[in-house]
Formats: sequence, C-alpha cells, structure tokens
Amino acid sequence: MYKTSSGAVESIKIATEVNLVRSVEQLKEAGFWIYGCEEDGKQDLYKADLKGKICCIVGGEDSGIRRL
Repeated sequence: MYKTSSGAVESIKIATEVNLVRSVEQLKEAGFWIYGCEEDGKQDLYKADLKGKICCIVGGEDSGIRRL
C-alpha cells in the first residue's frame, strides 16, 4: 500500500480494526461520514463529496467489504 500510494500514506491516518462494526458505530457517533471503497462500487470515487469528517473503509482485493 505504501508503494502504491506514492507517499500519500504519510499525510492520512490509517487504522486496522479487529471489530469494524463497533469502530464504525463509534465514528458515526463522533460525527463522521462512513464511505466504503471497493472495485465494483456504485459511485465513482472522484465524484464523491469527501469534505469534512470522513472515514473510508477499503475492501479486500479478493472479497471487497462484507455487508455487515
């Protein structure tokens, strides 16, 4: 990921979570908008409004993001 990001990884916060559902609920309570990023998503990433307090969840290359 670091190599592919061309250095962008140095300017954003990245976290790995064991209990993603609980973490998403806590982020929502703190006023964050939650976005899911996966290869076959319905909206183009470049057309999304990514201003303000946001959290982007990136799905795995093989399985994407689970529904829960």
